[in-house]
Amino acid sequence: MRVVLVLSLAALVAACEMDSSPDPTGDPAEARTAEAPVAEVPPMDPGPPVAPDRAPAGLVVPVTYRGVWDASAEACAASTSPTRWTIRDLQVSGLPGVAEVMTVAETGRRVTLETLFFAEGSVDGEPAPEPITLALGPGGDALSVTVFGQTDAKVRCSDVP
Repeated sequence: MRVVLVLSLAALVAACEMDSSPDPTGDPAEARTAEAPVAEVPPMDPGPPVAPDRAPAGLVVPVTYRGVWDASAEACAASTSPTRWTIRDLQVSGLPGVAEVMTVAETGRRVTLETLFFAEGSVDGEPAPEPITLALGPGGDALSVTVFGQTDAKVRCSDVP
């Protein structure tokens, strides 16, 4: 019985000294506290810029239509004007809200913009589809604008800042 007790005790001591992770230096304490080396990961390449979902590449308001437009040269000279529009590549502002351009169909000197119109002060915030037709005059400094069933004449005040 003493032999069994001694062997059991020896096995218990041996089990306590054993380490489940081998240490190349032979020191079990060193193996338990050493950290695994961390490989450096190079930064991810984000790749080429992605066009917004609403405007596939090349489907934006043509440059010749972009700019600040108003009812007259006098209105352009004023610091503010209720008839002033700013037309950008994907947005038309100056309406009683903002129109986000979804598609652009160009025919000669006329473009039709299919937009989602976000009304100023809208309670529900739901956009409404609204087509905007732009017809550029000779020389590119006059614009006929049709929106909400109404056609207005505009003159170019400046290019988009």
